[in-house]
Amino acid sequence: MEEYVFAESGEDIAPKISDALRKKGVVRLAKGNYTLRSTLFLPSRSRLVLDEGATINCAANCFNRDDVTAIVSNADQSGDEDITVEGGVWNAAGALNPRPDWRNGPGRGVTFSFYNVRGLTLKNVNIVDSATYNVRLGRVRDFLIEDITFVGYGRSICQDGIHTGGGCENGTIRNVRAEGGATDDDLIAFNSDDAFSYKHNEGMEALPIRNILVDGVYAENCWTALRILSIDTLVENLTLRNFICGVRETGINLDATRYAGDKIFSDEDYPHGVGNIRNVTAENFTLWRTEKDKPLLVIESNAYGFAVKNFRRDRNRESEEFTSPTAVFDHLKEGSVLVAEEGKTVINKEKHELNGDEFSFVLN
Repeated sequence: MEEYVFAESGEDIAPKISDALRKKGVVRLAKGNYTLRSTLFLPSRSRLVLDEGATINCAANCFNRDDVTAIVSNADQSGDEDITVEGGVWNAAGALNPRPDWRNGPGRGVTFSFYNVRGLTLKNVNIVDSATYNVRLGRVRDFLIEDITFVGYGRSICQDGIHTGGGCENGTIRNVRAEGGATDDDLIAFNSDDAFSYKHNEGMEALPIRNILVDGVYAENCWTALRILSIDTLVENLTLRNFICGVRETGINLDATRYAGDKIFSDEDYPHGVGNIRNVTAENFTLWRTEKDKPLLVIESNAYGFAVKNFRRDRNRESEEFTSPTAVFDHLKEGSVLVAEEGKTVINKEKHELNGDEFSFVLN
């Protein structure tokens, strides 16, 4: 039996929602504005539904603490199941909850953070002005994320869209949209390894990521459309399709943090290259640069069965001054084989480029 929850103007709605979910299982918020002053914890077997016109507004200086700072999280980090959040505008108010030190805290600044959940649904949600990750997943299995919009009035370092970390598997991500300059980092990210010392990565682990579909991603002007980050830990069986994105930095990024602010590996420790990526397909990508004359695809991680099908670079949306190659391959293990329209190319650590605006290839 569902229950509507109401609050006085400015009152913290989080305790009322959490209490009602524990008792009733299904809670609705009617059209209107609600205030969050503390983390909203969602228990197992709960469903939170926001009616059209319902908006959650995070209060100032409430989500920059040094303890649990996610705006929404599952209640039991040792394991939850069957959690649904549906509908609403979630104003994270990142500008009102600043991170003075984005690496070390205080203030993780994550809007939705789910860890160790089996059976998660997040749908029809608009997230506005997240301080860092809009959605963070760790050890989440059997999940559906669909019809999500990110709006970025303010840009913020490490402002990923959907950040999928170690231990995530068997999921579907569908119909993701980024507006107004969002996101200011990776729109869709799969990071089996990561900079775990960062405050916003607190609790994440190096674990395999596998069996995930992403279908339908649009961005007007994001930082990077897709990142796959693996140093040692496996990423496998991803299907990524129907991306239409303008990017400021990279379209598809497999650089393993080689050009990030904090590189998480040393080349000397990996003479045969880094990366453990297998059976990943990126299909029907249309990308274009909005800033910077750099390659759109940066492939600098070892991958077997990494296929790009029906890729298109939309030059009509780019500056004529952008002359960099469309794709670069570098720092790969000796004997890596690139199969493209012009035939097979064996890459022995030397840089290789693709300059066309439409192509398909497979890297083994």
